[in-house]
Amino acid sequence: MSNGMKAFFQKLARAFLIPVSLIGVASLIMAIGCIFTDAAIIKMVPFFASTPIQYLGNWMVTTGVQVLHNLALVYAMALAFGLAAEKKEYAALGAFIGYFALLKSMNLLITTFPTVRAMFPETGITTVLGVETVNVGIMGGILVGVIVANLHNKFKDIKLPMAFSFYQGTRFVPIISLIVLSLVGQLLPFLWVYVQRAIDAFAKVLGSLGIFGPFVYALGERALIPTGLHQIWNTIVRNTSVSGVYTFASGAVAEGTVAGYAQYLVEGVPTNASLAQLVSYYFGPQIPMMLGGLPAIALAIYKCADADKRESIKPLVVAGALTAIFAAISEPIEFIFLFAAPLLYVVYSLYTGLSWFLCFILGSGVGGANSSIIGLFTNGFLRPGSNVWVVCVVTVLEFILCYVTFRWWIIHFDVKTPGRGGDYDDSLAFAAEIANIEMPAAKTGEPAGLDTRNPEMLKAQLIVRGLGGKDNIMETEACMSRLRVVVKDYSLIDEAILKKTGCNGIVKVSGNEIQIVYGTTVTLIKKTVDKVMENS
Repeated sequence: MSNGMKAFFQKLARAFLIPVSLIGVASLIMAIGCIFTDAAIIKMVPFFASTPIQYLGNWMVTTGVQVLHNLALVYAMALAFGLAAEKKEYAALGAFIGYFALLKSMNLLITTFPTVRAMFPETGITTVLGVETVNVGIMGGILVGVIVANLHNKFKDIKLPMAFSFYQGTRFVPIISLIVLSLVGQLLPFLWVYVQRAIDAFAKVLGSLGIFGPFVYALGERALIPTGLHQIWNTIVRNTSVSGVYTFASGAVAEGTVAGYAQYLVEGVPTNASLAQLVSYYFGPQIPMMLGGLPAIALAIYKCADADKRESIKPLVVAGALTAIFAAISEPIEFIFLFAAPLLYVVYSLYTGLSWFLCFILGSGVGGANSSIIGLFTNGFLRPGSNVWVVCVVTVLEFILCYVTFRWWIIHFDVKTPGRGGDYDDSLAFAAEIANIEMPAAKTGEPAGLDTRNPEMLKAQLIVRGLGGKDNIMETEACMSRLRVVVKDYSLIDEAILKKTGCNGIVKVSGNEIQIVYGTTVTLIKKTVDKVMENS
């Protein structure tokens, strides 16, 4: 894959975080609302049957379901917004217009030409936002978002002849989006027939794996974590027929586990699948690693550290464990050992797959879009029929497996995890002496001195210096745990300085893009880095 393609997919993966975060919150709101309206829970807590509680529950369900039932539009607008270089709001508007243009254009095609409609099975035609159209699902929204973002970046500064000058610049973006997506709508149905066949083939491959399907899925996700492309993998699997097509008693048909679980919260288990099958590709099977596996790895790293260094590394491992437990973010722990022991990461990925496999075969019904301790309660303990005990048992098993394996591996192979003489130890020594250390001469565009009175500013100044100075930094972006940076010249980056800023890992993505893993504080770090660059 060329560097240009790598950069595009990295940027696309960043943009996916916008809808993913919204889906997580919407699912949580809906799950809490369903607790108040569930008939089985009302029997246990009669007070929930009162009109105010029922109204509150229905309001929460209605709020969450609006997002989950319109995911294609959400992805179209969010990806256009995330991929736009600047003036992002016009890209989002263009995506909104473009998505409706796509739907109506396909509607005209299938209603005018019966032979085109006949190309698709019954489930291949659906109604979206009141428009009967070809069922391109969430992939249609992703396509619109990518196309509009490119149109926006190309035409946002366009100059038109004087007679049409009113329509130039950003005003031209919704106009060109309307025209282009309307044309795409005339072509997409003929191409979508083959795309749908490919998706169906992928679904059949996973289906043919039987009980090992979730294991393979989880293994693939962990393999993509270092690249940051796992969000794309998750979105495709969870929002298409790859993770199943579910039919409900009301006649509703949901494609993918995200839409299927949302419908389950409204009317119960689908008629063509068990609850365990419905959630087998959702977040529930990931809970044992977040609550058991990753905290165990953090404990093993702490126990393997030299006795005189354990206190100094405690903030690192405790923060990483708590981030996994309460925020369901795994990278702060994973990147501690990923580069120090790549084979150990392979073992960890296999253990992750084991978690999904065991949860499936033992009949766990814990689903939802949250794999933290909050998700365990809202989608497990508070949901009748979830078999939450399965997740609890697997969590204990993963804790034991990960702790024993990691402690043995670190000691046996002398892995340089924090507290054992690796890069993190150098960072601790550096931090202790920072006020007196003589730093290399500042580079062009860089402030000459370091603000040793403000730890946040100090770290940001060091990050900027480690990245080759302000003039070498083209773009910064924060995702869940990583600072993603595009630079002009990668050779100017000083990884030794970056490692001394307390990062968990550094990933070179392409010829001019780097990712620095900091954990959940990355948003604050980015803001401070931007402030340092503005004040330079």
